[in-house]
Amino acid sequence: MHLLLIGASNLVIKQGLVSYLESYLSKVAGIDSVTMDNLSIPSAMNMCGLSYLSRLDSTTNYDHIFVEFAVTDYPIFAHNPQLCQISFELLLLELQKLYPNCPKTVLLLGRREKKHHKLQIGIHKHMRESAAKHGFYTLDINALIKSFITPADADGELFRSLYLDGVHYRPPVVTNYIASVCALHIISKQKTPLQSVCKEVPNYRLQTFNFVKDVEGIGLIKPFESSYPQYNSIARQLTLSQELEFDVPGLPCGISFIATTDVASLMLEINGERSILHTLHRDNPPKGRIKFLVRHNPFFWMDYSNLNASIPQKSHIRLRPVQSSDPEWDEAIIRKSFGMVQTKPQNNSAHVCLLGLDYFVTDH
Repeated sequence: MHLLLIGASNLVIKQGLVSYLESYLSKVAGIDSVTMDNLSIPSAMNMCGLSYLSRLDSTTNYDHIFVEFAVTDYPIFAHNPQLCQISFELLLLELQKLYPNCPKTVLLLGRREKKHHKLQIGIHKHMRESAAKHGFYTLDINALIKSFITPADADGELFRSLYLDGVHYRPPVVTNYIASVCALHIISKQKTPLQSVCKEVPNYRLQTFNFVKDVEGIGLIKPFESSYPQYNSIARQLTLSQELEFDVPGLPCGISFIATTDVASLMLEINGERSILHTLHRDNPPKGRIKFLVRHNPFFWMDYSNLNASIPQKSHIRLRPVQSSDPEWDEAIIRKSFGMVQTKPQNNSAHVCLLGLDYFVTDH
């Protein structure tokens, strides 16, 4: 059996649901061999998953595909629900185009803290509707877990004990149980893909400006390798004295980079509007075997409410590493991102490691 997983940390953490999925498929259906292509990245939002689709081979014969961003899409849904919904629908649309005959499922996981539950309802609603439109099943793990808890204990000790932290279920008991549910779902949906009922296809798509392939003559090309294949990346490293300036044929919507040691913040200018993005993660170096993080930052501060009519033929981009001592540093234009923090006031060896800049382009 061949599975494709696209999501965030709940699909990659040690003793997570994926760790037990193969054994349950063997127990339930006698499947001896399970291959998993896992494109999941910790903290990734759905636009990161969408940009990763370029790594896939449409000729691969997958038996089931799981998509899981219900937890990590919370920040972008809170700040820019239009962008969150647009990129999620494009992700499902592209997967349906690539693998129309494969059963596909949107996995709905939930956060622990009660203060997040109201917005989480909205996220799950839009994901459920998008799944039905584009031929995806929905497996609501969040609702299933909560069905064992009385309303009076919705934020009590028993409910909280089911979680390792605010966004991950507790291993091995809870993740083991979730794996068994996913295995039964896979078996029950074998060879029964849903068909898309989407009648209006958007006239735009996502493309990525690759900082390694699409830039010449500036910066250092630096590989980042890990025991997790989906983390392996090649970045363009820019120092404090270097700057990139280029055009893209569309509307920018996100940027990906490597969060590692000795990094600076990034001054990003789009058609004259400046923003500062931090590229240092608060857990640096990361815990465990991975010594760097792949980060994707959607441009949640931009307007995407009328995308069909608002994509320009060209956008001008200027970016460079900066620190707080830079003459153009401005606290008012810092775009905060979950987990990212400001670097040291002055570090002459500071740099940024850039992967790609995503943009929406009109699909003629």
